[in-house]
Amino acid sequence: MRIKEIMNEEVRTVSPDTSLAELAKLFADTGIHGAPVVDAENRLVGIVTESDVLNATKTKYVKYNLVYPSIHQFGLEFKEGVAYEELLKAFDEVKHVPVAQVMTRKVVTAGPDDLVEDIAPMMVQKKINRIPIVDKGKVVGIVTRMDILRGLFKTQK
Repeated sequence: MRIKEIMNEEVRTVSPDTSLAELAKLFADTGIHGAPVVDAENRLVGIVTESDVLNATKTKYVKYNLVYPSIHQFGLEFKEGVAYEELLKAFDEVKHVPVAQVMTRKVVTAGPDDLVEDIAPMMVQKKINRIPIVDKGKVVGIVTRMDILRGLFKTQK
């Protein structure tokens, strides 16, 4: 099966200048978890995910909670915890940061004529949730793990 058979052609992209606040709103409004970052000519320059937004949202006020029962065999295990109010305050401090500062620049891509069976194992091995589909240097689609599962399901019928 070819990538073009399962890819989503309605790709939500953002520019490198998009703020983290705009990005978070896009994610919340559309239910997507990541987006290709493109320049004015629709050429891929990076990818940004909800993890990138959360990683950018650092706080100085971290408390540690004992995990009980501890799953650690040789002692106590602690988990980092942050109060919701602190998370809001931390996001407020970074909401104007442009996507370019937090995006991943080395992006794994595929072409529309690539085979699904070639990219699916790579997505699992490299823990990649989405792959932009690029043709002649331009983003023409995106494939997520769910798209691959749907494609596999269709071939089983």
